[in-house]
Amino acid sequence: MSLTRRFFLRGAAAVAAGAALPVPSVRAGAACPSLPASPRRIVAIDYRTDVEPALVLGLPLVAGGYADDRPWVPFPDTTARLALPAAVEHILGFDPDLIICCADSPERDWWPYAQLSRAAPTLPTSFKSPWQADLRFLARCLGLEERAEAAVADYEAMIAGMRRRHERVLATRRIASVLYSARTKTYYVHAPGASEWLGIKRAMLDDLGARTVEPGSIEGDGVTVSSENILEVLRGIDAIVIGDVGSGGLADLDTDPIWRRLPAVEAGKVRAIPGNSNYGSLFTARFVAGELDALLSSL
Repeated sequence: MSLTRRFFLRGAAAVAAGAALPVPSVRAGAACPSLPASPRRIVAIDYRTDVEPALVLGLPLVAGGYADDRPWVPFPDTTARLALPAAVEHILGFDPDLIICCADSPERDWWPYAQLSRAAPTLPTSFKSPWQADLRFLARCLGLEERAEAAVADYEAMIAGMRRRHERVLATRRIASVLYSARTKTYYVHAPGASEWLGIKRAMLDDLGARTVEPGSIEGDGVTVSSENILEVLRGIDAIVIGDVGSGGLADLDTDPIWRRLPAVEAGKVRAIPGNSNYGSLFTARFVAGELDALLSSL
């Protein structure tokens, strides 16, 4: 009997008895669930929070969530590509001895942590944690701490270099990170402390010590801005890095009269970042840093 089958039967018995299966935390010091020694058939679900840190750690993935608009992530040719959301039965068909799955919404089809964790040993990740925390948690549970610390040190050295190169700009200019939804004609502006969802661009601006949108300057949820109000929110911003929410449509802004009135847009100080670069791990952080470095160099 395979490990997955034995784990499933044990989990099913616990559910039948009314026992809850808790969702582990990825916070520092959180306990690791019971795992097999040296897992060799690992499936990672979400291409941002699960696949990317697994690749940074050099884990042997038999299958993983895949998105074709993330070419900066070295997805192995030998790893099966999961189209998300993937059926639980399809995931378990790879007979994984370990699954990595975001646990923020454990009952959702996209991240079916609850079902998967009953069927096989499963490590959680979170969009609400810094990517370094997810990476360190996975590494600690798998005995790969040195690899995680090397990746974090790589990032910290990269940020330190950017801070040195752009010290004057970071001290005197205001930089905003913005997402745009063409479907709803809505902007999502990264303001410090406004959201529990910790995207890489917002975190990088924090790490650089960049001056950005003032906390509390956006009404409502502190993040969402309508097309009609974007001029007021970004009027004092000198440069903008902008991406989409996975639906494209950034070209629509070229003819948007309100967007074109923004001082940063009029000055040509906008850097459009293609692809799904809002979340990830070290590879996405490197990619975003290169784009942001180019924007800062233009100021």
